[in-house]
Amino acid sequence: MKTLHIMRGVSGVGKSSFIEDNIPDPKAIHSIDDIIINALIPNLLGKKDVVAYTETFMDLVNSHKLLYMVHHKNFDNAKSSMDAGVENVVIDNVNLNGWESKRYVVYGIEKGYEVVVHNIPYGDATAEELVERNIHGIPLEGIQAMMEVFDANPEMTVEDILAIDDSIIEQSEKQLDEEINSCKHPK
Repeated sequence: MKTLHIMRGVSGVGKSSFIEDNIPDPKAIHSIDDIIINALIPNLLGKKDVVAYTETFMDLVNSHKLLYMVHHKNFDNAKSSMDAGVENVVIDNVNLNGWESKRYVVYGIEKGYEVVVHNIPYGDATAEELVERNIHGIPLEGIQAMMEVFDANPEMTVEDILAIDDSIIEQSEKQLDEEINSCKHPK
């Protein structure tokens, strides 16, 4: 059976560990982290040792324009997996707001996938502990903001995601498109 797994949880909570322990034989794991770490940083810097690029990584992560483009690339990669009929497709992003994963859910359903949302609670972990656990250097304020968003809807379902008004997504993407198009790129 073709299954699309939507991971949802604060950075540092253990989404990747959950995948290893609970999703049998994932054939395609799509993560914006992988795009940034494996493609973007080495291509921009011409080097392979990502550990040395923590500051650069955080600069990239904090660029909402860049994140928007990386999210689109991640979605394109996921679509390719679903178009190919890959059995277990995993979206390993934080997906704290339902609109972040709606296009994956809609596309998966269109392609005949059963969609499962895995809400990974942070339990008794403090924001400080999650800062220590996350491998991306996300600061305390960022983790606290993620926790607040997660707490507002800790048990999001496929139905919750599908019920999100598309105009919210369209307006957000339109604003970001305008910002991106207004940027001057070096030659």
